[in-house]
Amino acid sequence: EDISLSAEGTNFKIVWNGERYLGFTPLMGKPALSNLLGSFTAACAMGCNPELVLSIAATLLPPDNRLSLKRNRKSLYLMDAYNSNPTGFEAALEVLRDLPSNRKILMTPGMIELGPLQYEENRRLAQVAGQIADLVLLIGATNAVAIKDGLKSVGFNEQHILCFETRDPALHYLVQIEEEGDVVLIENDLSD
Repeated sequence: EDISLSAEGTNFKIVWNGERYLGFTPLMGKPALSNLLGSFTAACAMGCNPELVLSIAATLLPPDNRLSLKRNRKSLYLMDAYNSNPTGFEAALEVLRDLPSNRKILMTPGMIELGPLQYEENRRLAQVAGQIADLVLLIGATNAVAIKDGLKSVGFNEQHILCFETRDPALHYLVQIEEEGDVVLIENDLSD
């Protein structure tokens, strides 16, 4: 309970045997917190001290490109580029939503390998993104139609959808437009 997010990580409380314990972890997103809660519960059920378990949680670092944070000159980059799936993408968008910022930017090629659900899942998460992001940098053509359709369906300003053939020109563009207080979510990284 009382989950709050900052550029340093996630603060929370866990209730165990009627006691409330304050916790912190550098990890972000519901899937990471769900795993942490499961680990906490298992460790405490086996007799570990809750404070000790929480002190270990405070040292956990996310693997690179799995909701890890990187600071640039003026911006904060939320790197979730290793791979993408609907649950992880939605969790990353929630983190983007909750991180304090002046401007929220999403850079993504969308998700692949979803079979017949690919169009619909990319469209659905673009609808979520359209309620959060101020600017969307769309990479490649693989999911362009689905993402544009989703963004447009929630009234996202089409002038704030910028298309790039590959990742590198988009990253170069980000450096050019960077403003103090930006938070950029880099979601997925396709080789196409």
